[in-house]
Amino acid sequence: MIDVPSGIFFTRYSQDMRMIRTPLRMVLLVLLLLCLYVVPTLFASGALIQLLNIFIIWIIAAHGLNILTGLCGQISLGHAGFVGVGAYTAGILGTKLGLPFWVSIPCAGMSAALVGTIFGLPSVRIKGFYLALSTMAAQFILLYVFLHWHSMTGGSEGLFVDPISIAGFSLDSGARFYPFALTVCIIMTCIFINLRRGSICRAFIAIKDNDLASEAMAINISTYKILAFAIGCFFAGIAGALMAYQLQFVSVDFFPFLDSLWFVGVIIIGGMGSVLGPIFGVIFVKGISEILTFYVAPLIAKLFPVLGLQISSSITLIFFALIIMVFIVFEPRGLAYRWNIFKNYYRLWPFPY
Repeated sequence: MIDVPSGIFFTRYSQDMRMIRTPLRMVLLVLLLLCLYVVPTLFASGALIQLLNIFIIWIIAAHGLNILTGLCGQISLGHAGFVGVGAYTAGILGTKLGLPFWVSIPCAGMSAALVGTIFGLPSVRIKGFYLALSTMAAQFILLYVFLHWHSMTGGSEGLFVDPISIAGFSLDSGARFYPFALTVCIIMTCIFINLRRGSICRAFIAIKDNDLASEAMAINISTYKILAFAIGCFFAGIAGALMAYQLQFVSVDFFPFLDSLWFVGVIIIGGMGSVLGPIFGVIFVKGISEILTFYVAPLIAKLFPVLGLQISSSITLIFFALIIMVFIVFEPRGLAYRWNIFKNYYRLWPFPY
């Protein structure tokens, strides 16, 4: 698939491997970053800023599941639990031990990677439906630990987390926290992009396509499967740490099993294995969820009073169940694939065929 506009040719391999290949892309990227940093900070309301912070946290976590499932083909139904590991680790290290955020956030990612490695060990022997059940068990085991390890996690009472402080400037509000979270998200996205371009990703894709053929090509599938769990859960741990610092509170109720299912839905809708898949998927899923919950559901309840509050609690689940089925049947490559079709159309203009 052509990835540059018509009439642009590279003469060196290093030019072809650059993340930003043309001057126009550089200009558009700078403008996009300026808009992302400046516009919400200056003009968005507090509620919208909080929603954008949630988007950012979900995008980082979805990148992790995209590595695990989209690239390596190892399904996980316990991703929300690994996000919880990162959140509690950051809360414990930052509040109880007094460590700075630049220590607690990487440690949160590494602790989630360690836990993910342990629960990823069954992937060496099982796959498919059985691996899904194994990771689902990890979700409930982790929730049990969060709830009953009262001395560390606070149990059902939760754990309060001190806000991030940078040179005496406290990120204790959504507007203050947003630029920091966006910066971390950009860094993690760049890590994902470079990982996707490397030899590790090629091994992941080979295992996803055919693990027996991969083993015949001298790829150590056991090592790479466990490595996929470690890297994917590292992203989840970073997302959990940001969640802890953004909400300044961690509770076991923040990591339900339903969120693990939503993460799978996000990468299906966005496009598994693609860079933009988690971004498109999170914007679509969380954005439509907010619209359905706060606008569509009250309208339906007003038009049909007999339904009452039942419609507000079920319309989102019904809608996204239908949407996921539609994407699986009609567009399994997700929104990112449609975006690539659009880009190639104008890049090849006036010969879009």
